[in-house]
Amino acid sequence: MGLGRKDRCSTTMRKLPCLQDKDPDMQDLLKELQAQSQVAGWGLIALAVIGLMVGTSIHYCRSPVSFMQLKFWKISMKQECEKFTREATSNAAKLAEMNIKCFFEHSLPKYKNIPNCQDWQQISPLYTWNLHEQYYSMLHKYVCLGMSNRPFSEGNEVTATTLGFVDAV
Repeated sequence: MGLGRKDRCSTTMRKLPCLQDKDPDMQDLLKELQAQSQVAGWGLIALAVIGLMVGTSIHYCRSPVSFMQLKFWKISMKQECEKFTREATSNAAKLAEMNIKCFFEHSLPKYKNIPNCQDWQQISPLYTWNLHEQYYSMLHKYVCLGMSNRPFSEGNEVTATTLGFVDAV
């Protein structure tokens, strides 16, 4: 009895994708399978959303950074990025203007306040929060730790490493 049912099931299931059989029972079976598939899909989506919510909640509860401090950090990073972009655009325009002027006048450029490669490398890494150092970005850390003894490059000069004590360790 079980063997006959198994044979019939495999024959029936083969016909479903192509809709070779217009039998009302086949149509009902197809609709039932589609409904079950839909329920399984929505269940999987709900499970993923619940998992993300639980994971996020646990992350915030276990974080050493308070919610308000994290909010301040995000706002600070956004503002810093916007202002950096505006300032970088302005300085790049001035540099381009100076280069064009020097080209047409056959004069030497007078660089001012152009960070050297080491300066750019110091502020470029991805910043992660550290409980022992309360900096909100690599730029903030760079300014607080190294700005006072940091010479700007002028022309082809080689400047000292800004945070040399970190490199020496």
